[in-house]
Amino acid sequence: MPQRFSQHVIVGAGGAIAHTLVPELVRQNESVTLVSRRGSSMPGATAVAADATDPASLRAAIPEGSAVYLLVGLPYRRDVWRSTWPTLMETVIRVCSEKKRLPDVLRQRVHVRSRGRAHDGGHATPAYQ
Repeated sequence: MPQRFSQHVIVGAGGAIAHTLVPELVRQNESVTLVSRRGSSMPGATAVAADATDPASLRAAIPEGSAVYLLVGLPYRRDVWRSTWPTLMETVIRVCSEKKRLPDVLRQRVHVRSRGRAHDGGHATPAYQ
């Protein structure tokens, strides 16, 4: 039986993956919190403004016992990735460890929707499991 979480926390709630994942979680009557710098909201979810690179901000946004999805998108610039990604990852992992929950990081693959199916390098997979 799949593990049930008290809350599903989406860190980086403004992107395309979150806009697909959140409605599905809401449809399944899950409690969802969206974490973004601007406090982006979606129907059926609670929005929280927080900076994923700031430990205090992120700590306040993630309740204990939550599933945490790291969906933060960064601009495709080498300098941004070199300066921001290590801090982001360190902060998220540290805060989740403190909360006794390691992030359920979605697979870092590109899923392209085609005729109702998601494709990943030739292997069809459901968009959400």
